[in-house]
Amino acid sequence: MVLLLVLVNVIAFLSLLATLAAGLAHRLGWVAHKESHFLLGILATVLVLFAHSTTIFYFLGTGSYIKKLFHEEAVDQSLWDRTRAFKKRLFPWILCGMATIGATFVLGGAVDTGHVPPLIHLGMALVAVVVNYVLIKQEIPLMAENIRVMKEAEASPGRPGEVGCGAENENLSPWKEREQ
Repeated sequence: MVLLLVLVNVIAFLSLLATLAAGLAHRLGWVAHKESHFLLGILATVLVLFAHSTTIFYFLGTGSYIKKLFHEEAVDQSLWDRTRAFKKRLFPWILCGMATIGATFVLGGAVDTGHVPPLIHLGMALVAVVVNYVLIKQEIPLMAENIRVMKEAEASPGRPGEVGCGAENENLSPWKEREQ
């Protein structure tokens, strides 16, 4: 799951770079038509928004799981604190990444209709690339750290259903009823 999430984020960022390159190629006269930039812009916007939304849900879901285990007193509060720190550090950047890509897309439409100079769209596109680069540089290590937190939670001796909390007694096994 996490590897797929990282892959989607990297592909989204690469599509953002390809869109920037296609736009610059058109503006510099290297490419006569602008349709490739327009289509790549739509693709990049959808991919970036999808990748960031999925990343938010990944951290919300894993954090919720750790929070549930903490409230059941199955894991130490430090694990829950670490997941909250991930979200606190990452979510503002994700929202900023989503906002910059959205603004870049809207400004692209404004350039296409002649309401905004192309340099404003280019400036926002460069901001979007920088923000999303910084975001990917933060997301990947935090996802790796989140995996470590999840493994620690899974190995916690007080976790319900795990060895050390009474589940080793075969009479308490939830599968025992189904086997009979």
